Amino acid sequence: MTGLSIHTATSAADLAPRLAAALSGSRSDALAADVICVPTTSLQRWLTQQLARAGSGQGICAGVDFLSFPALQARVRGLVDDEPDPWAPNSLVWTLLAVLEEAPDDPALALLNRHLAASRQRFGPALRIAHLFARYAEWRPELIDAWARGENGPATDVDAWQPRLWRLAVAQLGVNPLARIDEELAALASGPSRLALPGRLDVFAPLRLSPARLDCWRLWRPIERSTCGSSAPAVANASRTTC
Repeated sequence: MTGLSIHTATSAADLAPRLAAALSGSRSDALAADVICVPTTSLQRWLTQQLARAGSGQGICAGVDFLSFPALQARVRGLVDDEPDPWAPNSLVWTLLAVLEEAPDDPALALLNRHLAASRQRFGPALRIAHLFARYAEWRPELIDAWARGENGPATDVDAWQPRLWRLAVAQLGVNPLARIDEELAALASGPSRLALPGRLDVFAPLRLSPARLDCWRLWRPIERSTCGSSAPAVANASRTTC
């Protein structure tokens, strides 16, 4: 079966047997590992046990590659672009620190600079801002688009420093984070076989599916199957946008 299918249930325990049945089916490459995205390592351990006990597994779960969704996106990103993602929070934090160091008198950053001056160290607040910008790119791309067009969106006097700092970071890095996401989606749309990605993909009990993650997963044009099992009712609503 090709395409995307979504299965929902009231608990993960009801989904595990369905996934085990799907994994036990025929495949074009008997040696290829199945890729399963899971949100947490604890759920991975539990699911491994459930798959090992399913059917005639005799307590063995093998030939499965468990990935978190960020790890899957990092794998795709690494195939599209060998360079590290400059908008990853752990990288972006250093850019933000450099930008703030170069703009101590910027009036738009005055409130932020006063906060940083009162802090015992600057790295912690800068890292929180880096994570905030990453969440904006994933969950509020329309806000990032507005900032890229020079608009401040719904920013108030209290957070007016955010679009200014984001634009300074873009100027220093020379790349918009949404442009990198578009590159990844375009690469996926061209087919996973071109990127040497597995043709089968299962997503088990995702906690949340942002528009960016859903598009990445939906554009995974599978050779055989792309499925999602979720105990979260919100994913059922997302099925309206899938192919």
